[in-house]
Amino acid sequence: MFMPLMVVEIYLNAEVYCSFLTSISSLIFLYILSMIFSKIMKFAKSYLPSISTEFLMLMVAFYTSMVLMIMSNSWMVIFLGWEGLGVTSYCLVLYWKNWNSVTGSYLTLMTNRVGDAFLLMSFFVLSMKIKSVQFFLLLLVLMMTKSCQVPFSGWLPAAMAAPTPVSALVHSSTLVTAGVYIVYLFEFPFNSLGGSKIFLVIFLLTMAMGSWSALLEVDMKKIVAFSTLSQLGLISLGFYSLISGMLILHLLTHAIFKSLMFMIMGMLIMSMYGSQNTFNFSSFHLYNYVSLFLIILSLLNMMSVMTTSGFFSKETLLLLMNLNKTLIIILMIFVLSFTFSYSYRIIKIFLLAETSLMSNHISYNKNYLITYSVFLSFSAWLWLNNFCYMKYDFLLTLFLLGLWMSLFTMFNFISLFSTLLKLNNIFMKFFTKKYLDLAILDMAFYKMFVSNMDNSLLVLSLLIFMFI
Repeated sequence: MFMPLMVVEIYLNAEVYCSFLTSISSLIFLYILSMIFSKIMKFAKSYLPSISTEFLMLMVAFYTSMVLMIMSNSWMVIFLGWEGLGVTSYCLVLYWKNWNSVTGSYLTLMTNRVGDAFLLMSFFVLSMKIKSVQFFLLLLVLMMTKSCQVPFSGWLPAAMAAPTPVSALVHSSTLVTAGVYIVYLFEFPFNSLGGSKIFLVIFLLTMAMGSWSALLEVDMKKIVAFSTLSQLGLISLGFYSLISGMLILHLLTHAIFKSLMFMIMGMLIMSMYGSQNTFNFSSFHLYNYVSLFLIILSLLNMMSVMTTSGFFSKETLLLLMNLNKTLIIILMIFVLSFTFSYSYRIIKIFLLAETSLMSNHISYNKNYLITYSVFLSFSAWLWLNNFCYMKYDFLLTLFLLGLWMSLFTMFNFISLFSTLLKLNNIFMKFFTKKYLDLAILDMAFYKMFVSNMDNSLLVLSLLIFMFI
């Protein structure tokens, strides 16, 4: 699946070794992870004024474990990264050391122990050099424990007892996607798996349960957690897609806008003196409406409104679903319609809040949040025409472009980003129909010519159609 650029192997003895893989795809994952981690750590300084060394060490340990997962090329490295994620997430949920954090941390730990057992069984099956159906069934159950699929969904809302920066990093964009990433590494033809309809029902149930719970929940962080649960069900359904690259596209865009949403919720919780109950929300101070703009931008991406990155990732993923049953498609559309309902509920909390009781001022830097908005509305259409065809040189250009934008952000060139955002929105609105046609053309070209044309000629043809 990944075109290697460099492989590093460290031999501990004649039989035990650690192997690390560097590829364009792993660099993209690493860049997105590093960007999210750096912005959340800046947010944590304002959210936790008396931030402890223990918290910093745990966050860095979690980041290191996730890097091991991304760069892994052997089961030894995967095991170290997987166990590191489990231990550090348990300690981070336990950070406040109250009753809710203790129960949430132990529920998280026990659920992840189930995944660890299936990981060890996968080691045993793989050591017999048998890449059988049983091996991939073990991997799928392994994925379900980390990605909160039914019946392992209970630990995610319980883990919301952790500090909001932890939820923004661990429970929205990294830990919950680790299982999906492992299954994606093995390139298994998912539709050929016997009993795949059972997993289809499980993923749909996860989407339905997450969406319905988000409509009934009164805890603000748990509303966002249940929306994450619903999106994880959709990402898992991406294994039925004809082009697996679209699954990764939606996974990364979801990681960005969901971590942004958690940070905005953290600001709302700070403004309400720590209260997370929606019935207690009476006011929210809007600093030049930047916070309102960013939460609406995140929700627009989650609802896949046209011209957003969520639109290009989610709608194209649904377009490429290899599902033939009319009932299943109708059920999936019905479940996806709930996204608009709980997104409207979140917007309602912000828009209908009175400002008369708000007297405290929260000091935070909105620069790192604006970076997210630029990245969300600027990059998805680049990925759409290149990642799914494994055109890595252009993907490297996207990586360097994002790095360039981050460097400018550190020097506080906010006006430049605002100008880019306005120009990009005008550009995307003007060319909306062209990109919709292009997405359909992508599907047609893939079916008609992918078996007869190489990747470079295929992408060249799409670029010609783009500028006609």
